[in-house]
Amino acid sequence: MKHLARLLRIRTLHAWRRTGTALSRERFKVAVITVIGTLIWLGVMVGLKAGLRSLNAYPAFKELVVSYLVGMFFFVVMMMLFFSSTIVSYGALFSGSEIPFLLTGPTPVGMIYVYRLLVAFLFSAWAVAIMGLPVVAAYGADLKLGTWYYAGTLAVLPPFLLMTAAAGGAAALLLTRFLGRYRRALAGVLVTLGAIGALYAAMRWPEAVQPGSGFGEEWMFRILGWFTFSRSPWYPSTWATKAMEAAATGDWGTYALYTYTLYTGALAAVAGGRVLAELFYRRAYEEALTASVRARARMNRVLWWILRIFAWGDRRRTAYFYKDTVTFFRDPLQWGQGAIFFGLILVYFLGLKRFGRMEVFQDWRIVTVSLSFMSVALTMATFTTRFAFPLVSMEMRVPWGIMGGTGREEMVRAKFAWTAWGSSMISVGLLLVGAMNMGVGAHAGAVMLSAALGVALTLSAISVGMGTMFPEPSKRSPSEMVSSFGGTLTLVASILTVAFYAAILVPALKVWMPLSLARKTGTAAAAGGPSWATAAVQGGLILGIALILTTTVMLLARRAARRLEW
Repeated sequence: MKHLARLLRIRTLHAWRRTGTALSRERFKVAVITVIGTLIWLGVMVGLKAGLRSLNAYPAFKELVVSYLVGMFFFVVMMMLFFSSTIVSYGALFSGSEIPFLLTGPTPVGMIYVYRLLVAFLFSAWAVAIMGLPVVAAYGADLKLGTWYYAGTLAVLPPFLLMTAAAGGAAALLLTRFLGRYRRALAGVLVTLGAIGALYAAMRWPEAVQPGSGFGEEWMFRILGWFTFSRSPWYPSTWATKAMEAAATGDWGTYALYTYTLYTGALAAVAGGRVLAELFYRRAYEEALTASVRARARMNRVLWWILRIFAWGDRRRTAYFYKDTVTFFRDPLQWGQGAIFFGLILVYFLGLKRFGRMEVFQDWRIVTVSLSFMSVALTMATFTTRFAFPLVSMEMRVPWGIMGGTGREEMVRAKFAWTAWGSSMISVGLLLVGAMNMGVGAHAGAVMLSAALGVALTLSAISVGMGTMFPEPSKRSPSEMVSSFGGTLTLVASILTVAFYAAILVPALKVWMPLSLARKTGTAAAAGGPSWATAAVQGGLILGIALILTTTVMLLARRAARRLEW
């Protein structure tokens, strides 16, 4: 344990010094992150509290509904954190720059594994913990609970999150050791199985959630019955839910039982992972290195020709496309996070049609469609900042394109084109599925897709443009580049851009959504109203604004590209 304590002490001192440096030199970034994070946190809590109060209209089974919702929340957190921890642990265990040094030193392999696992745990669990606190606060505020409830619930979260993260770390270790040579095939199989499972779940939704009139008790109980799978007594999420409910009711005996189970389970998961590391870590690290070398040695000519089509036949732009695409997919930490978040949004959109009750409440339909657009746009804003902002800085570290005769401005345009293609296809594709399953109608769908294309282009220009105007080539990794002043400013600008497009889209939805409902119900209101010409004008206006914003930012980036130094 002395080796682990020494490593953690060094890591803590390093983190403390970086925090002090950030507070003294990057006050603007810290202030912006604090203000925006606090506003988001308070907004989520207030929204959840209002939603819980709305259930007072059904006092007969409010307690049951809230119990199921809390249980489902912990189950979703458990699943998301497991997959996220698996991906992050792979990078922590096999991609860290200090791993070769530690493996050749006197530190036991098991201690190295636990140390890197804790690093991955802090990286992947802090956001989940912070976003889970509004649920705890809203639940306590709705029931007017005291201080002991909050203290008891906060004591439940660390072992629950650590147990899930430890399971993800063990999964990353075993998959790399035994399936490292076939990780691409494994990834394809997992993605295919996930897609099949999502489609099956969406198409086999219970018949009780078909459109009807009103929220009847029978319908509600059938909906709750569909989520019974998340309340299995074998899940750590169920233990956390039971402990939280026991703290709310003052049943401290039950609370102690489930809390003890969580803490012992977390310790057992970490200890089991340590044993696995003693057996397989060194060999798994060798497998990860050799698999990486084999991947670099091959060139996928099919991918080259596909990307050349998107590059309009330009060979030099295709080379940039190919390099960035291969680099992206070689890092599971990057594509894995995108697959998880956008996959969850896709599953949500596929399930919307089966609920069908949005057709009854017009205002609720508008709110749901607007929030769906914002969920895709905000997620895309996060990922364009995370992946597109560092592109120019990474290129400045090894300027192979410039040395090959490609100009700086051409390089920046290639980065923008690559980001714009990817973000546009994902945004438009997801919202197309969502528009079809939400039944927004053809006119509203066209305007919505115009907004999706516009926001994708603008976010791509902001990320690449800011990366050109505020490059960080001295940083060692993309994550450090994103945490710089330019990365923070990019995220803020991207969030404001999403809010701007949402403010343009919502008035259009208020025009088209009532007409869509009228056409479905056959009422006379569908005969009049705006036509396709109006929809074309609205969509064209949104795309025109997008082109103006994109062109303006890229012109500024072009000027900044001329001043880049290698």
